Amino acid sequence: MRKSTRVFYLASGSAIVLISLYGFLLLRARPGIPASLRGREVLRIDGVGIHTIRDFGFALSGKRIGDEADFDLRSAGKTETVRARLAAYYSQTSFPFIFFLIGVFGFLIGGSVLLLKPEDPRARIFFWAAFCFSASLIINGDYYCVRDKGASMVPGVLFNFAYPMVAAFFLAFSLTFSRRPVRRSALILYLPAATLGALLNITFLGSVLRSSQALFILQQRIFVLFRWSFLAYVITAAAALVVSLKRAEGKGEKARIQWLLYGLVVGLGPFALFYQFPLALGSGPLLSEELTGVFFLAVPAAFAISIVRHRLMDIELVINRSVVYALLTILTASIYLVSIELLQSALARAGPAAGRVAAVAAAVLSAAAFHPLRKRVQDVVDRAFFRQRSDYRKAVLAFAEAAQRTSDPESLAGLFMARVIAAVPLDRAGVAVFRITGESKKLILSRGLETEPPPAGLKVEQGWILARKNALAAREQAGRVRESLPASSRFEVAVPLPFSSTLLEGFVALGRKRSEERYREDDLDLFMTLADDLALNLERMELRDQVILERASREKADELNRLKTEFISSVSHELRNPISSIQGLSEMLESGAIADERKREGLLHLLASECGRLSRFLHNVLDFGKIEQGARTYLPRRTSLRALIEDVAKLSGCGSGGEGAIIRTVFPEEPVFLNIDADAVKQALMNLVDNAIKYSPEQKEIDIELVDAGGNVEVRVRDRGIGITAEDRGRIFDAFYRSPRAAAAHAGGVGLGLGIVRHIMEGHGGTVRLESVPGRGSVFSLVFPKP
Repeated sequence: MRKSTRVFYLASGSAIVLISLYGFLLLRARPGIPASLRGREVLRIDGVGIHTIRDFGFALSGKRIGDEADFDLRSAGKTETVRARLAAYYSQTSFPFIFFLIGVFGFLIGGSVLLLKPEDPRARIFFWAAFCFSASLIINGDYYCVRDKGASMVPGVLFNFAYPMVAAFFLAFSLTFSRRPVRRSALILYLPAATLGALLNITFLGSVLRSSQALFILQQRIFVLFRWSFLAYVITAAAALVVSLKRAEGKGEKARIQWLLYGLVVGLGPFALFYQFPLALGSGPLLSEELTGVFFLAVPAAFAISIVRHRLMDIELVINRSVVYALLTILTASIYLVSIELLQSALARAGPAAGRVAAVAAAVLSAAAFHPLRKRVQDVVDRAFFRQRSDYRKAVLAFAEAAQRTSDPESLAGLFMARVIAAVPLDRAGVAVFRITGESKKLILSRGLETEPPPAGLKVEQGWILARKNALAAREQAGRVRESLPASSRFEVAVPLPFSSTLLEGFVALGRKRSEERYREDDLDLFMTLADDLALNLERMELRDQVILERASREKADELNRLKTEFISSVSHELRNPISSIQGLSEMLESGAIADERKREGLLHLLASECGRLSRFLHNVLDFGKIEQGARTYLPRRTSLRALIEDVAKLSGCGSGGEGAIIRTVFPEEPVFLNIDADAVKQALMNLVDNAIKYSPEQKEIDIELVDAGGNVEVRVRDRGIGITAEDRGRIFDAFYRSPRAAAAHAGGVGLGLGIVRHIMEGHGGTVRLESVPGRGSVFSLVFPKP
């Protein structure tokens, strides 16, 4: 709705409401015949002839309560003129208040519908119908409101125009339910009513401004035409609703039209048949206008029920429960007040004392019965209108509360399925969630779909519900449902999970109802609400896992940074020692200070040993880099293990770290050959021997034993050092790890050797086995499988 149109509706509606309230205040001050003159035939009032009920309104227009007037009366065949003061017309009746409450309720319903559906043409027609109906009901007459020839005529003008238009708008609204709506019919529908309204107002204003009884009589003749047009409009509207009802598809659509038809027939039927029709024929009404007007309550009541319970025009009022409470309370109060009016009228004939007794009795009954009656009305409303919604609301709240206590997606999906099946008994339900990576989907959660895997190609669109053909009770869901589920599917409905993240996509699938009924709009609302909660909690768990992962990644990064720092420090230390030794030995040899040939040879041998130690360390660092990049390869060839072990023992015993170390070797009688990368295995064995020497600060006795054990060949390195605790055994093969006991022993190293040993053995299809007793030494075994 455009802004200008919205302003027009707001201004028009506000003006109608304000004029109606002003007219009601004037109506409450309507003057009437004094009680002393009632029961006698009135011939004239101030010279104005009285022939019909409406003549009283014209004769007393412009007068106020307490003004004096001349009454020409006839009684027992005699005519006399009496001057008396005018009394309050509504001094002892509650009908204006009843009509006022019904009218206010009509304003609320019409305004709420337009506010919730401003773009719907049907809502606009309903707005005008409700406002014209309410204005006519509250103002209640044209001449009744006139106090002077000024502003007091405005409510009468509105009444004369709104009253004929009520039936026209009701007919237009009824025709909107036809499967073949009448097009370009606005002029045909509204022109007769608008013409009658204009004629009524012209004669009304003329008769008041000129005080012309002739124009008043002309207006009454036009009013007769209006009565016939009113009957024609009402009958045509009822007929149109009957035809639409027969052609309606689905229980929901039929229920809407039925309630509208009930409101039209019950609300306007008695008024049209027992009041308007007799007057149109020129005779007296069968029932008074006040009594037939009480039935008007059925009109907004039926429309409210159609809107609240059956969602007329797809509207669900936010205040629906209060609306129905107020509606039925007004109905109850109206019936009660009408009963009191009838009781007072009956007892008043017995005398003034009986009338006073009736008034007191009415007050006592009201105080005693109204409060429990209101409670009873609320109970009836809850059972009749909101039981299913109340149960569904409880299901939503229960799921939301339980979901907060659920810690993993699988359990949450199971909880969702249990709550759905408990609220709407189904034969099956399922949940599927996909992670979107580029153009592909990866299923990360599937529950209840074991017999029918979730279709990865299912097109899930937010805001759209997918359904099998004929899975829904009526067509009113066409605005948000697509019948795109295949007929072979075992599920009836698929509701998308509204993830806020574009990296997740999913849906919940619902099977058939065990009651064999089709899905209703309330069911779909429940599913979508629960799907919203499910998606929200799944994203909560996803966010929680991401936070945990990021925290772990940050901690790992911090640990890696720490290890890198230690690695650089350790490498610097490991390089400095051999380089310092090499530099010192070179300077000593170069200076010529060592003249003894045997000492020179010893120093040269020590220099070569330090160079070998430095070379092995650099090889470990470079090999670790290759391992990290996955570039370390092995070239196996037939190799004698005895010769390899002897070389290792010789090299290890000659280094500076091996001074004072006793290295013993044990071999089997038969030579042992394997297809291995000799340099790599020698490196692994050297790492084990170096560690054995470093971590044996007191008793440096190292045994290297070659064992041909059936299906395997083992090379065992035994030391008598500090040993390895059970807590450290699972981590000593990790890169850069050094146990606290190793650091306390002041042994060198950066924590790469054992990791390289494990990689070398895995590259040969073997393993590293460890046996250790803290304080008594360790045994590392290189286990090679025989070919």
